[in-house]
Amino acid sequence: MRLHPQSYSHSHVPVRSLMARASLLLALLAICLPTCTLALRRSALLHPLSKEMTTQAPETFEVEWKTSRGTFVTRSERKWAPHFVDRIWALTINGYYEQTRFYRVIPGFVAQWGVQGDVEIAQTY
Repeated sequence: MRLHPQSYSHSHVPVRSLMARASLLLALLAICLPTCTLALRRSALLHPLSKEMTTQAPETFEVEWKTSRGTFVTRSERKWAPHFVDRIWALTINGYYEQTRFYRVIPGFVAQWGVQGDVEIAQTY
């Protein structure tokens, strides 16, 4: 048996109508999902003792940082400083560093960044 979308219906709703509704639902999800994700990440950042912010980091991880002046990679290992690396991991995966600016660079020595633009989050840390 071969079904043709133009003629098949379920509960008196043509398949084309069902497909249109499904397409609309997917479009709404595509619009809303990033907003929901940002809200969840912001909530985690506002609660430093939450499960999301106290998750243990992997033993080793790398982060690729993209800047207007190029890209660089940092590597963190828990054995170096477990609490610090756990905190960097939690802040990174929850988006703390997104859209932050570098405020001091001394070539060959140090680059400092990470002041969060959201005042409420910045005050939390």
